[in-house]
Amino acid sequence: NIFFKKSMSNFPNTYINENDQKLIKLDNIRQIVHSIDPDYSIDVEAEISLLEIANDFIEDIIKSGCQLAQHRKSNVVEKKDIVLHLAKHWQIELEDVPLTKPKSIVNSEEHKMRLKKVKG
Repeated sequence: NIFFKKSMSNFPNTYINENDQKLIKLDNIRQIVHSIDPDYSIDVEAEISLLEIANDFIEDIIKSGCQLAQHRKSNVVEKKDIVLHLAKHWQIELEDVPLTKPKSIVNSEEHKMRLKKVKG
């Protein structure tokens, strides 16, 4: 895990990666809990666990997105790279971006006609 908690005096309640980029603040988790139900709070250990899981999840998606972009011979990670990774590895499908399944070559009429010509 490349994420670690920085000195509280420098970046209070902030997790950053090894390149000193701020990722997720502990306060964000508290705000989410509070927005769901203001009568609840979250334990510090639970917050830290959630942040580690979220950071690992984001890192995994970004790495895979970069690999998919490279496969497309691009240096830009596009939404379709993220959507594909989420669907394939996490079984998460975004409603606004349906995955288009490639049509089956074996079942296409065009393919069947070519097979007839080859078989003669």
